[in-house]
Amino acid sequence: MWVEDDSALNDILKRWLERYKAELVHAENGTDALEVLRKEKPDILLLDVILPDINGFEVLEQMKSDSDLNDIPVIIFSNLSHQEDIDRGYQLGAARFMVKSTVFLENLATEIRNVLRENGKL
Repeated sequence: MWVEDDSALNDILKRWLERYKAELVHAENGTDALEVLRKEKPDILLLDVILPDINGFEVLEQMKSDSDLNDIPVIIFSNLSHQEDIDRGYQLGAARFMVKSTVFLENLATEIRNVLRENGKL
């Protein structure tokens, strides 16, 4: 599952991730993300931080305090690159924090696979 509000990036991510035969679920804001997470229980979440309603940090915080969602690994995929933002993501329980402007899609796919393996989901 991924949470992203940028439609151009959504198209790119969808086309890229479909290459891996993944079952994909998407939400464009934090509120919808929490609803879809509870319904679908995905193996992993790719989460933007800057969202139009509740931000990704709040989504992550709510996930980690919910016993039905707290075992879903999260990769934060954000434009935020300040160390305090990265530290906050890890403190809230993110498995990875990746800065969009510094990541090639191949690296993103590798990290998704790594996190899935680390969590016994691959």
